Amino acid sequence: METQVHDPDFRLGASAERVAEMALTADDSALSEELLSVLLHDLRSPIGAIGVVSDLLASMAARDVAPDSRQIKLLQDSVAKAQRVLEDAVEIQSVIRGSFSFATAVIPVNQLILGAIEKAREARYLHGANLEHELPAEKLLVRVDVEKTEAVILCLLEQILQKTARPLTLKLSVSASGGSVLLCLDTPLEMQVTSSSASTNIRTLRGRLGTRNPGETRYNVALCDKLIRLMGGQMSLPRQEPGSVCLKFPRVMQ
Repeated sequence: METQVHDPDFRLGASAERVAEMALTADDSALSEELLSVLLHDLRSPIGAIGVVSDLLASMAARDVAPDSRQIKLLQDSVAKAQRVLEDAVEIQSVIRGSFSFATAVIPVNQLILGAIEKAREARYLHGANLEHELPAEKLLVRVDVEKTEAVILCLLEQILQKTARPLTLKLSVSASGGSVLLCLDTPLEMQVTSSSASTNIRTLRGRLGTRNPGETRYNVALCDKLIRLMGGQMSLPRQEPGSVCLKFPRVMQ
């Protein structure tokens, strides 16, 4: 039988009362408004294509002309993209409201990190960068939704890499502190970029809904913070140091 040890300022999952308290804060309301705006924006392309191809197919049918396979594929792809956008929007709204159901599992944090790194290696944003990791020999366990936590890590990797100069080395390290497990992502200060030309797309949801490319995530930083808190952890993302971020989770003791 396992025992969970944690800091007094942590919770091991959101109770109904705590979820209600966290849900729909001012930040959440702003995020909901952004989600609606982004949803309308990201659906324009696939729905527009569906309309054009549907009209074309209807015209061809009236003339008893067989449809082109490319037109059929465009229609199918557009429908699939619209469906993915809607699925992501539903998921994100449930996270914002605090009603999201997590598929939590106890997992060694080393395994979690290695799984995220494996996915990140396929991402376009990682090209030209080097990922290093410093993992403890000790088996440190955390209780998280693995898929969602990996998506958070991918989002934060992208955040850091969009704010840094290239080429660079980004380091992931894990350590234990009392009843907590710390996961930190760092890159040298001299590599960080603070100019206005640095990309800020990661801070908005625009263009992220429906994303399914390898190593990418449909979340932004605000959603990462919300997800980590709902899983009982904390995220530290210094505004003045975009090359550093730490995730803190309650440690599960066996």
